[in-house]
Amino acid sequence: MSLHGLRVGVTAGRKGAELVAALERRGARPTWGRTVGGDQPEPDEAIMAQTEAVLSAGPRWLAASTGVGMRLWAEVAERHGCLEDLRAVVHDARRVARGPKAVGGMQAVFDVRPEWVADLETDSEVAEHLLAVADTGDTVAVQLHGGPSRAYDALERAGLEVLPVLPYRSVLPDEAGPALTLVQRILDGEIDLLVFTSPGAAHNLLILARDLGPDVPARVREQVAAEVAVAAVGPVTAGACRQIGLGVTITPRRFRTGELLREIDRWTEHAGLAPEAQPRR
Repeated sequence: MSLHGLRVGVTAGRKGAELVAALERRGARPTWGRTVGGDQPEPDEAIMAQTEAVLSAGPRWLAASTGVGMRLWAEVAERHGCLEDLRAVVHDARRVARGPKAVGGMQAVFDVRPEWVADLETDSEVAEHLLAVADTGDTVAVQLHGGPSRAYDALERAGLEVLPVLPYRSVLPDEAGPALTLVQRILDGEIDLLVFTSPGAAHNLLILARDLGPDVPARVREQVAAEVAVAAVGPVTAGACRQIGLGVTITPRRFRTGELLREIDRWTEHAGLAPEAQPRR
């Protein structure tokens, strides 16, 4: 399936090269402006302060978000001599997971499995499940991914105690130039489709856009709303797009990059786009 010269903005980090190559093979004209610099582990001191709160509380519930997050958490606990204490807490808690990677990390590191796994792999889904099954006053330890999540605020409003553990944070790229080029091309009407493969990529796009002027994030939102389709790899990323005011046109049923590309193919074919066409949302 050809993408007919579609002008695609790619925001992905280290895996962006693969996505760009796949788009080019389909006939698209991608602009790669990475808006994420990868996942950076938090300092041991910060993780241990959160870990000590978890060990002290002995939470009834544990929510795992990512496999890499569970592994990093365990590595820090091991370096500071409390891995076995953490393992005991994890074994004693009732466990839920945000998706299959979190399940794998939980099993590999702690040799346990969750009693429930979110179908859509979103924080909101995990929070809704915990609201349905946990009791007022329960303590919930939440291994976060990339940064704080407002989804779990609902638990605190319902009378549960939430203990966050943030093993790593999504950071801005070292070099902002390519991302700013992408922003300028959006403003100039030279992008037809904007592709996001992580929540951080969406949030960081508008953070970086401020480097071109305080009014630029609003101008990007306006241009995207008027002229640019948005593709998100899954519901978590789609939710991040909507949080910053970007409507989402394309989301695959399976949250993988290959399926995202196939969904873009289907969308292009359904829209009947001719070469050099500029699709509107």
